[in-house]
Amino acid sequence: MYADDSALYVSAPTVREITSVLNKELQILFDWITDNKPVINISKTKSILFGTKHFLSSNPQMDLIINNCAVERVQETKLVGVTLDCNLSWSKHIDLLVQKMGRNISIVKRCSAFLTPPLTKQVLQTVIVIIRLLSGGLVRNNKN
Repeated sequence: MYADDSALYVSAPTVREITSVLNKELQILFDWITDNKPVINISKTKSILFGTKHFLSSNPQMDLIINNCAVERVQETKLVGVTLDCNLSWSKHIDLLVQKMGRNISIVKRCSAFLTPPLTKQVLQTVIVIIRLLSGGLVRNNKN
């Protein structure tokens, strides 16, 4: 049994409190996993601390442990198809969307030589709408 894209969220006034709560929850999770036998890949387990640039500039430490293994802290992560960074700036996600749309528009442009102008416009508009839906998480392909 696997549980992909699982996440724990904690909000607290201090990083020390966040760390304490998360470590308790991770121990509860690990105990449950031990009892119920699903698989957890601890090497794929990551943590991210969201905050303002000012708050994160002091590099607050969050030492999370699961089954005596340290949980890696990352600056960005992908959750249900959306790229989140520690400042919640959306820049990386938007850059990836623009790249994805550019590649697909380029393909349509190359094919346009074989299409009539009204059909090219219709295909291009349809591709843009589909890309926006797919990359926005409204429609999701589990193979990604």
